[in-house]
Amino acid sequence: MTNSKEKGGEFPKFTETAAGRTKTGRLRDLFDEIEQAKLAGWRYEKILMGLEAQGLAVSMNTLKDALKRIRAERRAHPVPQEQTQPAPKKESVQASGETADKSVSGSVATSGGKISNSGYREAVQTFTRDVNKRTNLDE
Repeated sequence: MTNSKEKGGEFPKFTETAAGRTKTGRLRDLFDEIEQAKLAGWRYEKILMGLEAQGLAVSMNTLKDALKRIRAERRAHPVPQEQTQPAPKKESVQASGETADKSVSGSVATSGGKISNSGYREAVQTFTRDVNKRTNLDE
């Protein structure tokens, strides 16, 4: 059984970008399409063939480095939700029947701490000491 993506002449097709822009700028425009191709199972070699068919000739290292930088930029400056695809809804953590009965002030006690009604773990109380207090035991 052969994978249709592994045939010699097939590669992903990308939208046309302006030829006057830099390679990184053009890759930034195609970033979402490239990521979708990777999620669909396309290898970088085939993605490079698709980019070359569009007139964007880049090396493997250039592509990987540019995608890495673009991901970092997007993490640092996230795109507003209207421009991106809707994110999947987060479901709150459901406690088992035993621990649900033992809830304390709207929280569920678990071995790893408390889980609030919104489904997130609350911060664990840590030990603090007064650094100005003398702790000489010889006195």
